[in-house]
Amino acid sequence: MYSRNVIDIDIYRFLKSTTLAKETRMNYRRHLEGFYWYCTDNNLNPDTADPITVQEWFDTHANWSNSTLVFASSALRAFYAWKYGADHPLMQIKVKREETPPQRTLNEEELLKILASLDSNTYIGIRNLAILTLMADTGLRATEVCNVQLARMDIKKKKIDVKIKGSRWGEAVYFDYTANCIAHWLSIRPFIASPVCEFLFVSIGGKWPGKKMTRYGLRTTIERICRKAGVEGVSPHVMRRTFATLAIENGAPSRLVQLAGRWKDLRMVETYTRALQPEKIEPFSVVNRLMGVNPTE
Repeated sequence: MYSRNVIDIDIYRFLKSTTLAKETRMNYRRHLEGFYWYCTDNNLNPDTADPITVQEWFDTHANWSNSTLVFASSALRAFYAWKYGADHPLMQIKVKREETPPQRTLNEEELLKILASLDSNTYIGIRNLAILTLMADTGLRATEVCNVQLARMDIKKKKIDVKIKGSRWGEAVYFDYTANCIAHWLSIRPFIASPVCEFLFVSIGGKWPGKKMTRYGLRTTIERICRKAGVEGVSPHVMRRTFATLAIENGAPSRLVQLAGRWKDLRMVETYTRALQPEKIEPFSVVNRLMGVNPTE
């Protein structure tokens, strides 16, 4: 019914018309191709697919999580709106987003334990301290950390222009301790980095020494550091949640955390900070403040 070339061309043209991030485009392609080949394998016409067809396709992926189902349905709606218009029956597909439990977030004690485990007398320790303090101070995503360009850094103002989701540009702001860690790294970086490498963080050892650090390299580095420090279950995205959670615990307004973390929607800050504990409101107790009670005394 459909040749692979026709499907590939349609999907290619659709993705070229979007401003989606590279990883999102790859995942859209995977789901769109999967749905099209499900239709052709079952002698169904993808042009006239409807929500029932999509649900039957979902049923063949019983192991998919709710977030994957939501993502796949979004990919299909976007593609069908582009190709067939907003009146296509498939546009009626809806997947209810389920609330997920609070996800892993570091507390202050764990974060301090991880940072204290780094040996700042070694090149790799100096680099890793700069990476982790920058992530904790700014909430940068893994891709954004790897893509920090030297030319996009304002060392004096402690600011970095970073390309974020949706190919937009955002601003990451860091502070004094992190600035010192970055300055230390920059002082030794010329001895490690390739002269033509334009990115802040580079690999030390491995297959590509001196070259831009990859997402995989960053993830394995963070996992290895935290495991050695006795703190389990830490990924780059845990650092982003930690940034938001600890900033709010320290008294930062949600709106300010949204701006500093470069989230488009304030609701995302609420999602990322679901690990907040209600007892953390003690320093802001209305009655304690009114009666002059200092809980630390």
